[in-house]
Amino acid sequence: MIAMMVTRRDSSGSWETWRVGRRRLAFRPYLTGLADAPDSSDLSMVIVLAQIVPFAVVWLVALVCTVGVWPWRALSGHWLVVAYPTASPGAAHRRWVGSAAEAKRLVVEWADAISSGQLGPHPAP
Repeated sequence: MIAMMVTRRDSSGSWETWRVGRRRLAFRPYLTGLADAPDSSDLSMVIVLAQIVPFAVVWLVALVCTVGVWPWRALSGHWLVVAYPTASPGAAHRRWVGSAAEAKRLVVEWADAISSGQLGPHPAP
């Protein structure tokens, strides 16, 4: 078990889904927001591509880095465990652990804490 999805009701009564598990990628790039494009179709396409292409390149770098990081984590036993609401992945709880077994235990512990309402979103930096 690498990851699990946990569903619960938040303080306002609406449903929220959390991802809890070991970090799979070397790092996770985030798209902070797209600039508004003008109505001109040619110019708007240029603006959108100028924002999307660098983001896609960073994702490719993350995937290439994962090829080296994943075996290192498996051999060293150091795993990053994360828990975050899927609606706001920047508000994640993170903890490094020393073995895959400890990572699995922490995933189950955090999943239970989220289900019972003891663990809420971590304030985004």
